[in-house]
Amino acid sequence: MVIVLNLNMAIDKTFYIDDFSTGKTFRKNADISIAGGKGVNVSRALKTLGIEYKLFGICMGFNGKLIIEKLKREKIENKIVYQKNGESRNCITVVNKKGLSTDINEEGERIKRKSYNLLLKSIIDEIPQSNGLCISGRSIKGIDENFYRKIVRAAKKKNLNVYLDITSRFLKKSVEAGADTVKINSSEFLEFSNKTNTLSNIEKTFNKYKKYGLKRFIVTDGPRDIIAVSDKEVVTLKPPVLYDFVSAVGAGDSFMAGLIYSDIQKFNFKESSVFATACSISDCKTLGAGIIDKNLKDIIKISKRLDVLCKLGGKYGKNKRNI
Repeated sequence: MVIVLNLNMAIDKTFYIDDFSTGKTFRKNADISIAGGKGVNVSRALKTLGIEYKLFGICMGFNGKLIIEKLKREKIENKIVYQKNGESRNCITVVNKKGLSTDINEEGERIKRKSYNLLLKSIIDEIPQSNGLCISGRSIKGIDENFYRKIVRAAKKKNLNVYLDITSRFLKKSVEAGADTVKINSSEFLEFSNKTNTLSNIEKTFNKYKKYGLKRFIVTDGPRDIIAVSDKEVVTLKPPVLYDFVSAVGAGDSFMAGLIYSDIQKFNFKESSVFATACSISDCKTLGAGIIDKNLKDIIKISKRLDVLCKLGGKYGKNKRNI
């Protein structure tokens, strides 16, 4: 069972407006209104892939009750700490006919100390029954570096694989605590390293942190190349042109779910990178976040359309479309 932590949960409302532009009035109901946040999206995709998981997080106020109800409707396994004071956030996404999305995301309110302690204890108590820990999404006010450090260290003591899709100082402290895998996008990489997402910069950043136990560092960049770095191998993946592209919102979360699935299935580094990319592409063909094809064969078909460049021992292998 994989623990998925999403601290800053939300109600995600997505509007598809084919001719959307600023300065106009549009009247319509949301096309999709679901529980949201990166960890929620990861859980949704893991559920589709048939992986056992449990979602942890904090929900507040009236919105928090609605989020819990929406999770129940989707049958997403969870263990949520509910806080009466405060209000969980709303996140609004507008997608036009070109797949370009405009996002308005509330920041979220402060977690109380009592809720902080309850959430921390509930996760640490679950670790002995688990085989993985995924921390995804932005933090929430009132959470400190020690929260992340304690969870990661507790997970590593039990030999859990730890996956991170977080930012800034929390990412640094979690990596230094012993996390195995980092998966972030190009903007988050710039925030973390103060460098652009070139292969050389990603390799240098990985080499800086591998002494703490880091095994993979992966940077996605929308429709551009995905770069995955390990101690012995570099994989660069070029996603195919999608003629049925809908929206990239949540694609990185489906990528993370694909990585977790691949590790459970004991795929090698290249295979896991390819399968995770295929999951993210499947997400791009839907309007909602973390929604991927229920037919695993279709995801595998996508993986066979990828351009993959693999470097072993300092030399690149042949560029292959079929894996």
